[in-house]
Amino acid sequence: MPIKSLIAGYIDHLQEGAYVAAVFVEAPMAEIDRLLASMLRSGNREEVGHANLFMQDAVMFGFSPEFARYLPRSSALRALRENIRAEDYFSRHQSLHTLSRIGPRSNAQYLAAEFSWYLEHDPLNLDDLLGELFWLKHRTVREPYVEAMISAPLYLARWAVMHHLLDHGSYTEQGRLLRLAYLRRLAQDSHERVRAEAIWNLHQLQVANESRLDPDRPIGEDGSHEPRLMFFSLVLHVSNYLFISGRRDYDFSLVERIAAYVEEHPMYPGIDIRVYWATFAEFEHGADV
Repeated sequence: MPIKSLIAGYIDHLQEGAYVAAVFVEAPMAEIDRLLASMLRSGNREEVGHANLFMQDAVMFGFSPEFARYLPRSSALRALRENIRAEDYFSRHQSLHTLSRIGPRSNAQYLAAEFSWYLEHDPLNLDDLLGELFWLKHRTVREPYVEAMISAPLYLARWAVMHHLLDHGSYTEQGRLLRLAYLRRLAQDSHERVRAEAIWNLHQLQVANESRLDPDRPIGEDGSHEPRLMFFSLVLHVSNYLFISGRRDYDFSLVERIAAYVEEHPMYPGIDIRVYWATFAEFEHGADV
């Protein structure tokens, strides 16, 4: 069986060390490296995913110590770093996690270098980029990154702070106070979706101002009503639509249309998401006619 097929077939043999070891017996390391790099650069979402998964497990679970030693000078690692800016949304997402999981820690500098690009072009993956950056380089000062997000012109970048604070925020007393300060600022944001989630989070943390932080916002008097759409949910909705539709990436116009559609047509337990997004696609097509 061709080595490429064996790498793709790993998905049916997850965490089977013997399977991975057998693949590396099939050809010299340099040849397997070139093949992995080719798959990562193929632009084919499925091929890129197969290469990411195979590389991750080969290194993380110690299935191929030889490959782990070879990795820092490999073509596959260079291709993986290139995919931080891949044209495909999922390929970017996977590259962030793979670079963090397999190392080396110098991958942090490649993630940090692309922060500004993500701030302007891919705010839905910002939380993942920062989470993996901070994992690779524990002593990274976080505040400048969060401050850049909270001050960004793009409201999606500001909204992304919400998920980052709750997912990766520090749980020291100083971190808690800083998180509250950021939430209070976001509760005054110019965009209602950002304000709504910030006020709701403040209420959940039981530190919301006794008077409403935004008197013009039509939500519960104390901010106790959960927003119709939160940032984490939006990321899931956009990801599901891209996956089901086969579309390679999102633009901000698509995100706005998805957000409006989800707010107007809330999901419910048991819903068939393929039908749900097919209906959205029909709505899109009708709007274009």
